[in-house]
Amino acid sequence: ISELPVDTPVEQFGGIIPTASEVVGGYRYTGTGGEYGTCTAGFNVGTFTGGLAGISTAGHCNNNSGHIDPWSVNLGFKQEWITNGLDSQWSTVNGGSSYVVSAKFYDGNSKIVVSGVQSWVPGQYICKFGITTRKTCGYIDTVLTGGGAYGGTFPRVLTNSTYPKQSDGGDSGGPVFAGSVGVGQVHGRDPAYNLYFTPLTAWYSNSLPIGLLCCTP
Repeated sequence: ISELPVDTPVEQFGGIIPTASEVVGGYRYTGTGGEYGTCTAGFNVGTFTGGLAGISTAGHCNNNSGHIDPWSVNLGFKQEWITNGLDSQWSTVNGGSSYVVSAKFYDGNSKIVVSGVQSWVPGQYICKFGITTRKTCGYIDTVLTGGGAYGGTFPRVLTNSTYPKQSDGGDSGGPVFAGSVGVGQVHGRDPAYNLYFTPLTAWYSNSLPIGLLCCTP
């Protein structure tokens, strides 16, 4: 074995580190059992204690052996809330170091880095993304708060000429947002295809143990 001259610089090579796939909200959430087996993933979330991270969708969607496409990553159901104007659940992402849970969501064109959470305001212009009707935008109803299944009431986003269908089957759980700011998750629709959503602020007012990953201490 030949020897290197004295003072020759040597760099240590530890091998190639594989890049983990980012699992983000806005993609298809599929599973078996539950009321709806195909929905849309909402936002990536974290617990305030315990350091767990995962992904959310609507509470009425499947919560047994689910997975997120296109990665086919398996989910570990944690909790759901379907009461008092809430329709949310969350699961951990099971895939070891092959997957990373990022503070992003897909809006139909690109992955958006979540910058915060805000309250909804009547008359506010917001958007949502779901796997069926894709990205739609409209104004939150200024006249009334829409009724909803599963207890409580949910804010309503009205259809318009650009988006005659604000929501349809499969969109449930998808992210509702204003730019890069999270506002809510899709709850459902009425016969006129107006959108109803669970406000993210309802998570905090009802003391849920999770928050958007970007904003969880």
